[in-house]
Amino acid sequence: MKYRNRTDIIAEMLESASGYSITKTKIMYKAYVPHEQISYYVQLLVENDLLSFDQGTRHYQTTVKGQQFLDRYSFLHECIADAM
Repeated sequence: MKYRNRTDIIAEMLESASGYSITKTKIMYKAYVPHEQISYYVQLLVENDLLSFDQGTRHYQTTVKGQQFLDRYSFLHECIADAM
């Protein structure tokens, strides 16, 4: 796997929780985030309203703001890929 920056990791985490609710462990495995870092990233995303947390089910889901982030991330990623 290639080196990923913080933005790439966040995008993969939001993508893994997009469309349905998911546990922190599943986010960790789908986004390939080490156990040592998952709590930091999840807390960051929840605090910035990119990810929502349901106390009852203990599941996370990408918010509307998080989906907007993903749309913009994809657009910029495509622009950069086209330029190369």
